Amino acid sequence: MNYKIMFVLVFVGTYLIAGTSSDYEMMRTDSILYVGLACFLVLAGLAGAFILGKVLNSPQIIAFVNVEWANMLVSILLTFFVLGAFIGINESLELTYGADMFTMSFNYIDSLVNNALQISMGQTKQSVLDQYKTTDYMFIGTPMTSTGGCGKSYRGFNMAYAQHREMVVDLLMMAAISLELQKYVLYGITLITTTFFLPVGLMLRILPKLKMAGNFLISLAFALGIIYPATYVLHSQMHAELYDDPSSLTSIGYNDEVFPNTAETGYILSKMALIFPQAYFLPNLTLLIVGACIAGMFQALNGIQV
Repeated sequence: MNYKIMFVLVFVGTYLIAGTSSDYEMMRTDSILYVGLACFLVLAGLAGAFILGKVLNSPQIIAFVNVEWANMLVSILLTFFVLGAFIGINESLELTYGADMFTMSFNYIDSLVNNALQISMGQTKQSVLDQYKTTDYMFIGTPMTSTGGCGKSYRGFNMAYAQHREMVVDLLMMAAISLELQKYVLYGITLITTTFFLPVGLMLRILPKLKMAGNFLISLAFALGIIYPATYVLHSQMHAELYDDPSSLTSIGYNDEVFPNTAETGYILSKMALIFPQAYFLPNLTLLIVGACIAGMFQALNGIQV
């Protein structure tokens, strides 16, 4: 029962936050604004340091500015490379599919959750009917012998059906919770990557002692803002190709007693085969890919010497 309450809370919270505020156009505008502000602060800071060095006649300050202005230009180019990739990929997806990669990712997750809930509701109803069959002969005297056996064996037969369906419903509900949490994380990433990590990384990169921290934040912005949602777009496209003909996923299970994988039952097994990987397996693979991208870009940025 606790996981059902958790599902409701996560679902409502995600809807209120992600469902009402995920505006890519506004996010893109904010990203350009914050990166532009960071560039202005960097330029103003170096100009102020140069003027201060002249006023104080400090060769150390002037030497710092003379060295860091080139690093500043490289930092700005790197920042706009990441921002340009972010905007360019989203614009190309909007032209091709009519939605940016975050909207595509949200729609993909929503479709999986809706499928999980649909199957859960249908199997819960069928489980109740199976359990009713196990008790009706005790209350209304119906002889449970339609399968050719005695009432007790028929009762056990339907109870096993009901338990099987309840187990699947539990797995689907947990899958729905996992998917909603992924949506919540994805929305959080959209808020902080290009509007926080990228501009702050730009400003930190011109400070010698904080240069590595700036490189790390820029790497985070690239991996989390581009690579992470791109994996969901890739998964959604594979899902769309398979979902056009779910019967092509597998021929196993067509004669299953509880979940026959046939057109009459809506290819339940094939649909679950599309839900469970994204709920339990693919996020782990995505984290490995994102971690590798962060490490690789961080090493590349540290290797840039100005």
